[in-house]
Amino acid sequence: MFDVHAYLWLIPALPLLAAVLITFLGYSVFRQHSHWVCIGSAIGACVLSVLLLTSVQRLPNDTAIESYYTWFRPGTWTSASAYGPTP
Repeated sequence: MFDVHAYLWLIPALPLLAAVLITFLGYSVFRQHSHWVCIGSAIGACVLSVLLLTSVQRLPNDTAIESYYTWFRPGTWTSASAYGPTP
């Protein structure tokens, strides 16, 4: 199976790209079928999300969680963007 981590950026980018395409090219290009662009991008993002879920589930339980950056820190509690299985 391929490495899904290289394509993580596509999960939010596909629907965003579809929204931009529909906004700027909407009626002139797609006519009555612009909904297919939106549906296709949502399906693509869903497939990538499921592939990511299956790759995370296959990781060993002792895999370390890698923290990319801290979102916010109210008091002593920290919310971080992390990747890895939950302990």
